[in-house]
Amino acid sequence: MVKVGKKIVKFRVPILILSIILLIPAVWGYVNTRINYDVLTYLPEDIETMQGQEIMTNDFGIGAFSMLMVDGMEDKEIVKLKEKVEKVDGVENVLWYDSLADISVPQSVLPSKLYDEYNTEDGTMMAVFSKMELHPMKP
Repeated sequence: MVKVGKKIVKFRVPILILSIILLIPAVWGYVNTRINYDVLTYLPEDIETMQGQEIMTNDFGIGAFSMLMVDGMEDKEIVKLKEKVEKVDGVENVLWYDSLADISVPQSVLPSKLYDEYNTEDGTMMAVFSKMELHPMKP
């Protein structure tokens, strides 16, 4: 181990130069790599997932559906978060308990099966619907 340390100290300048040279293509690759978050673009058009997505888009005007988990927040904070999510570009609608009833009404009025599906001891879920079209990132 001492031998390796001595070699590193002895050749520190060439190692630094080599590191900088290798950093250049790494930065170039980072800057020029396009990330496509729409996984549907990688799927064939004839599978059921794509057909279902097309039905959702054409018949219901909903491009995607996501569940947002929220832990450790009070109802008033969740309402504020929901309002922020609704302002995000591409978000059509956000559904949570306050979409059904005022937050002053206790959630215990919900049927237990429904309540248990969307809530845990310290968390809750929101449904987020987007208005994205099929393959929004295709040129």
